Amino acid sequence: MADVPTEEFDHVLDVNLRGPSLLAKHAVPDLLDAEAGRVVNVSSGVGILTDPIEDEMPAYRVSKAGINALTVSLDRTYGDQGLIANSVDPGWVATDLGGPEAPREPEKGAETPVWLSRFGPDSPSGLFWKDREVIEY
Repeated sequence: MADVPTEEFDHVLDVNLRGPSLLAKHAVPDLLDAEAGRVVNVSSGVGILTDPIEDEMPAYRVSKAGINALTVSLDRTYGDQGLIANSVDPGWVATDLGGPEAPREPEKGAETPVWLSRFGPDSPSGLFWKDREVIEY
């Protein structure tokens, strides 16, 4: 972590954690007015704290662990008011970021986030999902 330039670390946290946090902050009032307002945060398996944490991609790992914490915070703070907040690991997807060697097509990576976005009232919340299954984090 010590060898990651501060500007790079800040940029990754700004994009992956600060952006979604500010979006949630400003969207929550409207989401609470909606029936089953939903937040689906895109996380990653590298943000799982129960797995051994490697030294690769430290800013990315921290940002995705933070997304999972944001998800739990939204659920615990607003879940009793009807907000449904979940995070999802789309897997390693062949995008500009994932690269051409990634084994998943974008359509497969999008399946679970889209499914979560359709959850109705009283659906599970505060959880981390991959391939429509809850994963521990």
